[in-house]
Amino acid sequence: MLSTIISRYKLSQSAVVVENLLRVHAKGTASGQAPAQVANKLVQMVADTRPGLFAGVEGKRPHKLATAAAALAWGLRHMGEYPSDQRAMAVSLGEILLEITGKPQEYSFSGNDRTLFRVAEEQYLGFTGSSLGCQAGGQGSRECAD
Repeated sequence: MLSTIISRYKLSQSAVVVENLLRVHAKGTASGQAPAQVANKLVQMVADTRPGLFAGVEGKRPHKLATAAAALAWGLRHMGEYPSDQRAMAVSLGEILLEITGKPQEYSFSGNDRTLFRVAEEQYLGFTGSSLGCQAGGQGSRECAD
């Protein structure tokens, strides 16, 4: 029971990150849903893809930024019916990726986090056609890759 409460709390932290980014970048949603609704839906949908990962059964629970990035990447891939919402998700995801690459010393990411960031970056690059490089470990290492 405590594990379920902790999992829900961690997912809600990620949903707040997504919601706050969408509030800044969406200026309303084409789908008519509030940013909080979209954020909760995205986080829940991505958590449902690998319940054990997000419950901490498959190692350390993902960092809230890793879960938020994965949720936004999921939205980019699966919510194409609203292009303006997709653009807001892409900008929001880009902001997370820039945050983690620009301040790697401020975070201690697990292997699960790096995997989620790598998948999110691939989705972002596929959507935008641009390159962030995800260079954030010093000495030219790829912090987002294992």
